[in-house]
Amino acid sequence: MLDDSDPALKRGNATMTTPVFSAGDFKQIKEHRLVLAAAGIPTQTIQKNGGWQLLVRPDDSEHAIEELQDYRSENQSRTVETPHLGIVPGAAWGSLVYCFVIGSISTLAASWGYGVNLSEIGTSVAANVTSGEWYRCVTALTLHLDIGHLASNLLFGSFFGFLLGQSFGGGLAWILIVIAGFLGNLMNAYFQGAGHQSIGASTAVFGALGIMVAEAFQTFSRQNRYRKWTPILGGIMLLSFLGVGGERTDVMAHVFGFVAGIAIGFIATKISHQRRMNLAFQWAGGVAALLVVCLAWTLALRSL
Repeated sequence: MLDDSDPALKRGNATMTTPVFSAGDFKQIKEHRLVLAAAGIPTQTIQKNGGWQLLVRPDDSEHAIEELQDYRSENQSRTVETPHLGIVPGAAWGSLVYCFVIGSISTLAASWGYGVNLSEIGTSVAANVTSGEWYRCVTALTLHLDIGHLASNLLFGSFFGFLLGQSFGGGLAWILIVIAGFLGNLMNAYFQGAGHQSIGASTAVFGALGIMVAEAFQTFSRQNRYRKWTPILGGIMLLSFLGVGGERTDVMAHVFGFVAGIAIGFIATKISHQRRMNLAFQWAGGVAALLVVCLAWTLALRSL
Protein backbone atom coordinates (compact mmCIF):
# COMPACT_ATOMS: atom_id res chain seq x y z
CA MET A 1 0.00 0.00 0.00
CA LEU A 2 1.43 3.40 -1.01
CA ASP A 3 1.10 6.66 0.83
CA ASP A 4 -0.25 8.81 -2.00
CA SER A 5 0.28 11.98 0.01
CA ASP A 6 4.06 11.63 -0.25
CA PRO A 7 5.35 14.11 -2.84
CA ALA A 8 8.18 11.74 -3.60
CA LEU A 9 5.75 9.67 -5.73
CA LYS A 10 5.66 12.50 -8.22
CA ARG A 11 9.44 12.31 -8.62
CA GLY A 12 9.76 8.79 -9.94
CA ASN A 13 8.88 6.36 -7.19
CA ALA A 14 9.92 3.38 -9.27
CA THR A 15 13.53 4.15 -8.52
CA MET A 16 13.03 4.18 -4.75
CA THR A 17 13.79 0.63 -3.72
CA THR A 18 16.19 0.87 -0.78
CA PRO A 19 14.63 0.79 2.73
CA VAL A 20 16.45 2.98 5.25
CA PHE A 21 13.96 2.98 8.13
CA SER A 22 11.11 0.78 9.36
CA ALA A 23 8.58 1.34 12.13
CA GLY A 24 5.17 0.22 13.28
CA ASP A 25 4.22 3.77 14.21
CA PHE A 26 3.55 6.03 11.24
CA LYS A 27 4.44 9.08 13.35
CA GLN A 28 8.03 7.87 13.46
CA ILE A 29 8.00 7.41 9.70
CA LYS A 30 6.78 10.99 9.23
CA GLU A 31 9.41 12.27 11.65
CA HIS A 32 12.27 10.53 9.81
CA ARG A 33 10.85 11.49 6.45
CA LEU A 34 11.02 15.15 7.47
CA VAL A 35 14.66 14.68 8.45
CA LEU A 36 15.50 13.34 5.01
CA ALA A 37 13.41 16.00 3.31
CA ALA A 38 15.39 18.67 5.15
CA ALA A 39 18.55 17.05 3.78
CA GLY A 40 17.15 17.18 0.24
CA ILE A 41 16.66 13.42 -0.07
CA PRO A 42 13.40 12.32 -1.76
CA THR A 43 11.57 9.42 -0.07
CA GLN A 44 8.75 6.97 -0.55
CA THR A 45 6.63 5.49 2.22
CA ILE A 46 5.15 2.00 1.88
CA GLN A 47 3.19 -0.26 4.18
CA LYS A 48 4.69 -3.70 4.60
CA ASN A 49 4.21 -6.63 7.02
CA GLY A 50 1.90 -4.65 9.27
CA GLY A 51 4.32 -1.74 9.53
CA TRP A 52 5.83 1.03 7.48
CA GLN A 53 9.04 1.43 5.52
CA LEU A 54 10.82 4.51 4.29
CA LEU A 55 12.44 4.01 0.88
CA VAL A 56 15.03 6.08 -0.95
CA ARG A 57 16.84 5.78 -4.24
CA PRO A 58 19.90 3.46 -4.15
CA ASP A 59 22.21 6.38 -4.86
CA ASP A 60 20.84 8.25 -1.83
CA SER A 61 20.85 5.32 0.60
CA GLU A 62 24.27 5.93 2.15
CA HIS A 63 23.60 9.63 2.62
CA ALA A 64 20.13 8.92 4.03
CA ILE A 65 21.44 6.41 6.56
CA GLU A 66 24.09 8.88 7.74
CA GLU A 67 21.49 11.63 8.14
CA LEU A 68 19.19 9.37 10.16
CA GLN A 69 22.04 8.12 12.34
CA ASP A 70 23.14 11.68 13.06
CA TYR A 71 19.56 12.64 13.89
CA ARG A 72 19.05 9.70 16.27
CA SER A 73 22.42 10.28 17.92
CA GLU A 74 21.67 13.96 18.50
CA ASN A 75 18.16 13.23 19.71
CA GLN A 76 19.42 10.58 22.13
CA SER A 77 22.05 12.91 23.60
CA ARG A 78 19.35 15.47 24.30
CA THR A 79 17.16 13.03 26.17
CA VAL A 80 19.84 11.60 28.43
CA GLU A 81 19.86 13.20 31.85
CA THR A 82 22.85 13.35 34.13
CA PRO A 83 22.87 10.03 36.01
CA HIS A 84 22.03 10.03 39.69
CA LEU A 85 25.33 9.41 41.46
CA GLY A 86 24.00 8.86 44.94
CA ILE A 87 23.80 10.93 48.10
CA VAL A 88 27.11 12.17 49.48
CA PRO A 89 27.52 11.42 53.23
CA GLY A 90 27.51 13.88 56.09
CA ALA A 91 24.50 16.04 55.24
CA ALA A 92 22.66 15.44 58.52
CA TRP A 93 25.77 15.83 60.66
CA GLY A 94 26.63 19.09 58.95
CA SER A 95 23.22 20.56 59.75
CA LEU A 96 23.40 19.35 63.36
CA VAL A 97 26.80 20.98 63.88
CA TYR A 98 25.46 24.18 62.31
CA CYS A 99 22.56 24.28 64.77
CA PHE A 100 24.90 23.57 67.69
CA VAL A 101 27.37 26.31 66.76
CA ILE A 102 24.74 28.96 66.02
CA GLY A 103 22.72 28.04 69.10
CA SER A 104 25.77 28.08 71.38
CA ILE A 105 27.05 31.45 70.21
CA SER A 106 23.56 32.94 70.44
CA THR A 107 23.34 31.71 74.03
CA LEU A 108 26.70 33.28 74.87
CA ALA A 109 25.62 36.53 73.23
CA ALA A 110 22.34 36.69 75.16
CA SER A 111 21.83 38.91 78.18
CA TRP A 112 22.25 35.89 80.44
CA GLY A 113 25.60 35.07 78.86
CA TYR A 114 29.05 35.55 80.33
CA GLY A 115 29.18 39.33 80.47
CA VAL A 116 30.93 39.82 77.13
CA ASN A 117 29.05 41.95 74.62
CA LEU A 118 29.56 39.71 71.61
CA SER A 119 27.15 41.72 69.50
CA GLU A 120 29.31 44.83 69.87
CA ILE A 121 32.49 43.13 68.68
CA GLY A 122 30.88 40.72 66.22
CA THR A 123 28.27 42.73 64.32
CA SER A 124 29.12 43.52 60.71
CA VAL A 125 29.48 47.31 60.80
CA ALA A 126 30.26 48.64 57.33
CA ALA A 127 32.83 51.18 58.52
CA ASN A 128 34.70 48.58 60.58
CA VAL A 129 34.66 45.99 57.81
CA THR A 130 35.93 48.37 55.15
CA SER A 131 38.70 49.51 57.50
CA GLY A 132 40.07 45.98 57.81
CA GLU A 133 37.97 44.13 60.38
CA TRP A 134 36.97 41.45 57.84
CA TYR A 135 36.32 38.92 60.60
CA ARG A 136 33.04 40.71 61.37
CA CYS A 137 31.69 39.33 58.07
CA VAL A 138 31.94 35.87 59.65
CA THR A 139 31.09 36.61 63.28
CA ALA A 140 27.95 38.46 62.21
CA LEU A 141 26.66 35.23 60.66
CA THR A 142 26.47 33.67 64.13
CA LEU A 143 24.62 36.51 65.89
CA HIS A 144 20.86 37.16 65.92
CA LEU A 145 18.49 39.88 67.08
CA ASP A 146 16.02 37.71 68.97
CA ILE A 147 14.69 34.19 69.37
CA GLY A 148 12.46 34.50 66.31
CA HIS A 149 15.36 35.61 64.15
CA LEU A 150 17.46 32.73 65.48
CA ALA A 151 14.72 30.12 65.02
CA SER A 152 14.11 31.18 61.43
CA ASN A 153 17.76 30.88 60.48
CA LEU A 154 18.16 27.58 62.33
CA LEU A 155 15.19 26.16 60.43
CA PHE A 156 16.04 27.37 56.94
CA GLY A 157 19.79 27.09 57.41
CA SER A 158 19.67 23.46 58.52
CA PHE A 159 17.14 22.63 55.79
CA PHE A 160 19.07 24.14 52.87
CA GLY A 161 22.36 22.98 54.37
CA PHE A 162 21.02 19.43 54.53
CA LEU A 163 19.85 19.52 50.92
CA LEU A 164 23.15 20.95 49.77
CA GLY A 165 25.02 18.39 51.86
CA GLN A 166 23.31 15.57 50.00
CA SER A 167 24.99 16.76 46.80
CA PHE A 168 28.29 18.12 48.08
CA GLY A 169 28.70 16.34 51.42
CA GLY A 170 28.35 17.75 54.92
CA GLY A 171 31.88 19.14 55.19
CA LEU A 172 32.26 20.64 51.74
CA ALA A 173 28.75 22.10 51.78
CA TRP A 174 29.33 24.07 54.97
CA ILE A 175 32.70 25.54 54.06
CA LEU A 176 31.08 26.71 50.82
CA ILE A 177 28.16 28.18 52.78
CA VAL A 178 30.49 29.99 55.19
CA ILE A 179 32.47 31.43 52.28
CA ALA A 180 29.26 32.56 50.56
CA GLY A 181 28.04 34.22 53.76
CA PHE A 182 31.40 35.93 54.27
CA LEU A 183 31.47 37.27 50.71
CA GLY A 184 27.84 38.36 50.95
CA ASN A 185 28.50 40.40 54.09
CA LEU A 186 31.72 41.79 52.63
CA MET A 187 30.01 43.03 49.46
CA ASN A 188 27.14 44.40 51.53
CA ALA A 189 29.53 46.38 53.75
CA TYR A 190 31.10 48.09 50.75
CA PHE A 191 27.69 48.71 49.18
CA GLN A 192 26.02 50.20 52.27
CA GLY A 193 26.81 53.40 54.14
CA ALA A 194 29.49 53.52 56.84
CA GLY A 195 27.00 53.21 59.70
CA HIS A 196 25.17 50.19 58.34
CA GLN A 197 25.01 47.18 60.68
CA SER A 198 24.12 43.60 59.83
CA ILE A 199 23.83 40.35 61.77
CA GLY A 200 22.26 36.95 61.18
CA ALA A 201 22.97 33.70 59.37
CA SER A 202 20.45 34.54 56.66
CA THR A 203 23.20 35.86 54.38
CA ALA A 204 24.80 32.42 54.50
CA VAL A 205 21.39 30.75 54.14
CA PHE A 206 20.80 32.61 50.91
CA GLY A 207 24.34 31.71 49.92
CA ALA A 208 23.38 28.05 50.33
CA LEU A 209 20.32 28.65 48.18
CA GLY A 210 22.49 30.27 45.51
CA ILE A 211 24.84 27.28 45.48
CA MET A 212 21.85 24.97 45.07
CA VAL A 213 20.62 27.03 42.13
CA ALA A 214 24.02 26.84 40.42
CA GLU A 215 24.27 23.11 41.05
CA ALA A 216 20.78 22.43 39.74
CA PHE A 217 21.38 24.59 36.67
CA GLN A 218 24.47 22.54 35.80
CA THR A 219 22.85 19.12 36.08
CA PHE A 220 19.91 19.32 33.67
CA SER A 221 20.21 18.11 30.10
CA ARG A 222 19.93 20.21 26.97
CA GLN A 223 16.53 18.69 26.25
CA ASN A 224 15.16 20.29 29.40
CA ARG A 225 16.68 23.73 28.99
CA TYR A 226 13.57 25.37 30.38
CA ARG A 227 13.98 23.34 33.57
CA LYS A 228 17.36 24.97 34.18
CA TRP A 229 15.52 28.19 34.93
CA THR A 230 13.14 26.52 37.38
CA PRO A 231 15.51 26.51 40.39
CA ILE A 232 16.62 30.05 39.56
CA LEU A 233 13.03 31.27 39.52
CA GLY A 234 12.40 29.31 42.70
CA GLY A 235 15.41 30.96 44.31
CA ILE A 236 14.19 34.42 43.33
CA MET A 237 10.74 33.61 44.72
CA LEU A 238 12.25 32.44 48.01
CA LEU A 239 14.45 35.51 48.07
CA SER A 240 11.42 37.76 47.74
CA PHE A 241 9.32 35.71 50.15
CA LEU A 242 11.89 35.22 52.93
CA GLY A 243 14.23 38.11 52.43
CA VAL A 244 12.28 41.23 51.54
CA GLY A 245 10.02 41.73 54.48
CA GLY A 246 10.16 43.69 57.69
CA GLU A 247 11.87 46.92 58.64
CA ARG A 248 14.90 45.12 60.06
CA THR A 249 15.42 42.87 57.06
CA ASP A 250 18.77 43.47 55.37
CA VAL A 251 17.62 42.87 51.81
CA MET A 252 20.94 43.60 50.15
CA ALA A 253 22.78 41.19 52.46
CA HIS A 254 20.41 38.48 51.25
CA VAL A 255 20.90 39.48 47.63
CA PHE A 256 24.69 39.55 47.92
CA GLY A 257 24.69 36.21 49.74
CA PHE A 258 22.55 34.70 47.01
CA VAL A 259 24.79 36.08 44.24
CA ALA A 260 27.95 34.92 46.03
CA GLY A 261 26.40 31.47 46.40
CA ILE A 262 25.67 31.22 42.69
CA ALA A 263 29.25 32.18 41.81
CA ILE A 264 30.70 29.71 44.30
CA GLY A 265 28.28 27.03 43.18
CA PHE A 266 29.39 27.18 39.56
CA ILE A 267 32.98 26.68 40.72
CA ALA A 268 32.11 23.94 43.22
CA THR A 269 30.25 21.86 40.64
CA LYS A 270 33.64 21.17 39.03
CA ILE A 271 34.56 19.04 42.05
CA SER A 272 34.16 15.41 41.02
CA HIS A 273 31.66 13.08 42.66
CA GLN A 274 34.51 10.75 43.58
CA ARG A 275 36.21 13.54 45.50
CA ARG A 276 32.94 14.45 47.23
CA MET A 277 32.54 10.85 48.40
CA ASN A 278 35.97 10.96 50.06
CA LEU A 279 35.40 11.12 53.82
CA ALA A 280 38.79 12.69 54.51
CA PHE A 281 37.93 15.44 52.04
CA GLN A 282 34.59 16.02 53.77
CA TRP A 283 36.22 16.11 57.20
CA ALA A 284 38.72 18.66 55.91
CA GLY A 285 35.89 20.84 54.62
CA GLY A 286 33.93 20.62 57.86
CA VAL A 287 36.95 21.35 60.05
CA ALA A 288 37.89 24.26 57.80
CA ALA A 289 34.41 25.76 58.24
CA LEU A 290 34.71 25.54 62.03
CA LEU A 291 38.24 26.96 61.98
CA VAL A 292 37.10 29.96 59.95
CA VAL A 293 34.41 30.72 62.56
CA CYS A 294 36.82 30.15 65.45
CA LEU A 295 39.49 32.35 63.87
CA ALA A 296 37.00 35.13 63.26
CA TRP A 297 35.80 35.10 66.86
CA THR A 298 39.37 34.90 68.17
CA LEU A 299 40.22 38.07 66.28
CA ALA A 300 37.01 39.70 67.52
CA LEU A 301 37.78 38.88 71.16
CA ARG A 302 41.33 40.15 70.80
CA SER A 303 39.88 43.54 69.84
CA LEU A 304 38.46 44.00 73.37
